[in-house]
Amino acid sequence: MTAERPLAMNKGAQLAEQLLNNRDTLRILSAGGPKKEEILKDIVYKLGYDVVSQANFLIMLFESMTTEGDFDVTNRRDGALAILTDTRDGNVRITPVMKILVRNESAPVYSAYLNAVRKQTKENDPISGSIDTLLDAGSALVRCIDLSGRGQKKENILNAWQSVTVGFTDPKEQSHIHLKLRDIEVGMAHPFVELDDQVEQLRNNKSLSYPKIAQQLGESQSDIEASVRRLQAAGKIEKRTKRRNS
Repeated sequence: MTAERPLAMNKGAQLAEQLLNNRDTLRILSAGGPKKEEILKDIVYKLGYDVVSQANFLIMLFESMTTEGDFDVTNRRDGALAILTDTRDGNVRITPVMKILVRNESAPVYSAYLNAVRKQTKENDPISGSIDTLLDAGSALVRCIDLSGRGQKKENILNAWQSVTVGFTDPKEQSHIHLKLRDIEVGMAHPFVELDDQVEQLRNNKSLSYPKIAQQLGESQSDIEASVRRLQAAGKIEKRTKRRNS
């Protein structure tokens, strides 16, 4: 008799399934806005500090992104992307509520993403929804997970996508992937450009405190402090000395 896995091992996947199988919820997630944020906050609350459940939740999202099929399958795939990312001004970025989860579980997230991309070498055509979804997810991930100094991981991701294009000889099909892949490469080279630009503006123009900046951008305070250190090292913002009480 096969032993059942502990409930904690399944909790994250079960929560993902509940979201992805509910058409009404998926419509809210795809529409975005405050209602989407409420749903995701509730999920993060239910996952709590259980790292196994957090990882399984995220892994299930990537597994759902690789599929092609009927209307319900397509909804699951698009819903998985909507949970993980937001699209603003044409740019796909990790959903603020999901950022801490993704960063906390960066190792399984990286592995799950790579496995999902590799699956595309065996299934689907280059202009399928699953490939577009994974390209958009990759563009968001590399701007959220620090891959600097990790050349092998970068190379693995790019090689996996290169293998996707090998089987297609039509220049238009290859170009379709390469155009989106270019955004992933830019994100790998400069993962914190967008965050640092936002922090620089809020720090210099509005003189906001670290907690206020973190709250406004949906980032952790430690990530904001790391951004400030990068900006100070680059001479883009000044170091501020604490005032002594007289």
